[in-house]
Amino acid sequence: MNLNKNLYHNISKSTLVSYRIHFPKEAYSTKKYIGLKFDDNPNEYDSDTKSGNQNIVPFIKLIKSNVIINYTLQLELDYTPIDSIICSVAVGIRNTIDSKIRIIKGTKNLFDLATYNKIDNRIIISNTILYSAEDGEELCMIVDFDFVSGTNCVVNSKKSIIKLLYV
Repeated sequence: MNLNKNLYHNISKSTLVSYRIHFPKEAYSTKKYIGLKFDDNPNEYDSDTKSGNQNIVPFIKLIKSNVIINYTLQLELDYTPIDSIICSVAVGIRNTIDSKIRIIKGTKNLFDLATYNKIDNRIIISNTILYSAEDGEELCMIVDFDFVSGTNCVVNSKKSIIKLLYV
């Protein structure tokens, strides 16, 4: 689960690191909360075909620093919801002591699939957070997509990205 050991040990002040965001292959019906996943090699966007065959991990290891976390998530729906469907996206931290995940205060973003601004059944969610990380903490993203049976909502990994600026 170590992301690029050289990067982790050689990060200096004001370093920007970016990762694509992916939706795991597990079925929607098995879990209420789903952890999104990230590329295991940061800053690599050479090929659009990479998203089909790559290693993705559920956590990004942080170093002790102030971190500006910026993400853009593009969701694609295969239907047009009529009734209210409340969903959420949050950024969490897993600590090294007990491996419990806690949501960073103020990062839970609630939205309604039926009323949120959509363009061709695509929803774009963006957020920026300032977080004071401790050495060894790990960042994750947790989503709660409340679906109607037989419907689908996926993360477009080519257009979903998380950026970490260490300052």
